[in-house]
Amino acid sequence: MSDEIVMAVDCDLHSIYCWCSKCGAVCSDFLDVEPVWQHYDKHANMNSDDEIPHVLFEIGSPVSAKRGGESSAIMYNLSKWLIFNSCMAFNLNMIIRGHLLVAPSNKWTKGYELKTRHTLAKADAKNKDLRECQSMIFFYQHDPKPWVPLSTYLRNL
Repeated sequence: MSDEIVMAVDCDLHSIYCWCSKCGAVCSDFLDVEPVWQHYDKHANMNSDDEIPHVLFEIGSPVSAKRGGESSAIMYNLSKWLIFNSCMAFNLNMIIRGHLLVAPSNKWTKGYELKTRHTLAKADAKNKDLRECQSMIFFYQHDPKPWVPLSTYLRNL
């Protein structure tokens, strides 16, 4: 495990979860990025420019996972989430001055199912979304290649 500080953000519709590799849960179920920014800023100001924390953000993807149920309702809910998720990524990226790294789940998860990811990462947070944040950090530390700056991700869409 690396000593670098890594924060991971899982942004669902109407909720944002964040886990810090150094401090644990930063926030859960908030509607804005303020708690994430405050925690990031605290660590960024304590460290040199070379040690600014990485912030990972699971961003929406043009690739959709299989979902059961009635397709028009699913597409509607997926579209709402994509809009919210993208806006929150942009907001957070602006606040932390472009230090956000993003990856869609079809890239960073390597195809592992949820329970397998949590087991591999030894994710033990009580909340599923915080366990996903722990998993993002674990996968990033083992393979950072899927994580790119937001501007790179948008350019390559």
